[in-house]
Amino acid sequence: MISGRFKIGMGEKFDEASMQQMTAGSYIVLPAGMAHYAKGAGKDSVVQIDSEGPFQINYVNPSDDPRNAKK
Repeated sequence: MISGRFKIGMGEKFDEASMQQMTAGSYIVLPAGMAHYAKGAGKDSVVQIDSEGPFQINYVNPSDDPRNAKK
């Protein structure tokens, strides 16, 4: 986390009660293929994502993918 606040949870189903609060200076390591979800927590946040190798976003529910939005 660069600045602001952010919440992240693990698994394929959104569960806000189990989400961890991330604040400036904190970090989390997720293994490849780990299903997770995230949510902004209030004011603007700046999140840095580092990845090794190809980076790809796969949605558990394809209807959540904004690339599939009807135009």
